[in-house]
Amino acid sequence: MFIALGGSAYAAGLGPNSVGTEELRARAVETHDLGHSAVTSPKVENGSLLEQDFAAGELPAGAQGPEGTAGPQGEQGPKGETGPQGPPGPTGPQGPPGNLTGPAGGDLDGTYPNPTIKPDAVALGGDTSGDYVASVGTGTGLTGGAAASEGATPSLSFDYSGGPSLGSGQSVFGSNGLIFEGATADGNETTLAPVEPSADRAILLPDTSGTVITTGNLPAEPGASALYAYDTTTQTVVAPNIFQDVTLNTTGVVTDFVHIAGTITSPATGRYMIVASVRAQVTAGNPTAAARLVVNGIEVAGSARSAEFDTANGGSIPITTIVELNAGDVLKLQFTGTSNQVQITPGSGGVTPTSASVAIYKLS
Repeated sequence: MFIALGGSAYAAGLGPNSVGTEELRARAVETHDLGHSAVTSPKVENGSLLEQDFAAGELPAGAQGPEGTAGPQGEQGPKGETGPQGPPGPTGPQGPPGNLTGPAGGDLDGTYPNPTIKPDAVALGGDTSGDYVASVGTGTGLTGGAAASEGATPSLSFDYSGGPSLGSGQSVFGSNGLIFEGATADGNETTLAPVEPSADRAILLPDTSGTVITTGNLPAEPGASALYAYDTTTQTVVAPNIFQDVTLNTTGVVTDFVHIAGTITSPATGRYMIVASVRAQVTAGNPTAAARLVVNGIEVAGSARSAEFDTANGGSIPITTIVELNAGDVLKLQFTGTSNQVQITPGSGGVTPTSASVAIYKLS
């Protein structure tokens, strides 16, 4: 081999691949000995250059290759430190109550769930307002209710020994039955009591509201209250055209009504039928006579009647009506005439001739 150090250099007599790595002295060929692009990739045998053939940083980094397959899982590392406690969570729903069992204690005896109070465990104090057993006062209808000491057993019974004193609206058993006080606490009470029974009796109250009927407030039957009164004397008009009361001197029949000399007092509120009449006569001329009924001084509507008479002829003036009367109303029969020549006088026939009469009876 011939190598010229200056000018052109060439090799003669060297075959291909006749100079290998082992024929070169270490560092015999350096970078500056090679021309630019003197060594290209096609001129480098694959695998002939290794990592150790290059200095650090000599080769530029290539593009990142694809991710390789995952390697086997490593061993578990050591346990880390405990972290701080977190906030409490929300309260859950309340569970069902448990069953209390076992022996009782203290003032209780027996076992749960049904213990009892031990004897003498509760003591009553001396203050009666706080005692569990207080005195039953007079007038309540009970006896034997004095405040008891601890361990005592009071005995109560009904008291029929007399009429107790009651407050407003109170009721109590008394010696004669059940006694009721009204709204006013006084000496007037209502007593409900049975008579001595001769056999078993049952008194049933109806399923309705109303007032109980007794013999004291039983409504009168039609016609039960009645009156018939009449007069047998002659009565003359005192002042013409002014009505005057007819004096009825005789009471024939009376039930419930009060009658005094022509003044009739109604016994109860209700509907009444009245039949009345006067027998008119004149002593001169031909004046007119009239009659009517009044209640509490007021004319009963439709009751006034009149007729004209002469000296030769007298006659009756009849009145028939139905009126509503209240208890205590005062009824009267009256007459008048256009002159003081008018009079009412008894007739001449019959056993007892009358000059006026009033019949009244209750319809309902």
